[in-house]
Amino acid sequence: MTRIKDLGLSDKAVIINASFYDVPLTDADVVTMYLLTSVNERLRPKLEKELRPAARVVTHDFEVPGWRPIVIEEIYEDWRSHKLFLYKIPGKEIPLPGKNKALEDKWLRQVAELIDGVHSLEEIALKLGVTIRKIRETIEELKKIGVVEEVKIIK
Repeated sequence: MTRIKDLGLSDKAVIINASFYDVPLTDADVVTMYLLTSVNERLRPKLEKELRPAARVVTHDFEVPGWRPIVIEEIYEDWRSHKLFLYKIPGKEIPLPGKNKALEDKWLRQVAELIDGVHSLEEIALKLGVTIRKIRETIEELKKIGVVEEVKIIK
């Protein structure tokens, strides 16, 4: 936690020291794990059920059986090597347009203009150069004022 604070990431990262089985993962954008392959396998159904599309899972040294990593990175230290496996939860979150309203706020207007019922939150975030979390928060604001009807999740 000290390292996160020292890097100025306190508003972006949360470390939870608890059982995976007791912690809801629905708000997580990235989950990191350093668990045995057998434990990763037991956690896989929870990860698949609770994580949103485009969420990432990073495992240290041990794979998640049944998943295909999108990146495998090998890191060498003086006395041993480590493997990091990056996985991405498949699917899309598609915001569906609601009422057409004039928006004074430039950021809200910019996001609203990209909502067409086809493009995902991930695609909108990439186009605007921001995180999916930032887009999710903006979509929630737009839902409150009726510009977004709902967010459809396609797995």
